[in-house]
Amino acid sequence: MYVKVCLVILALVTMLCECVSALNQNKFVGIRNKLNFVDKTLLIREILKHRIVFISAPKGFGKSTNLEMIGLFLSNRHKKSEIAIHFKETKISEEKEFAK
Repeated sequence: MYVKVCLVILALVTMLCECVSALNQNKFVGIRNKLNFVDKTLLIREILKHRIVFISAPKGFGKSTNLEMIGLFLSNRHKKSEIAIHFKETKISEEKEFAK
């Protein structure tokens, strides 16, 4: 069940973030190491925990950046080691279930 949900989420995120094919084009990667970075990586856990998630916020509140973060985390286009670098020392990396 968990694997099926992950695959569905991965397919949806891949479709939504199709324009982001390279790591250097990813907004999350671009802001990750800035001083004013707000760690919202636990959103990944919440997205995977619930079957349906509705995210609504005004323009400029990070909806696309969060989708790109989730897309990168679930990506099968990049090596795990490349992805792990971008999530190192984030809240999701402290979660035993997701840090594998």
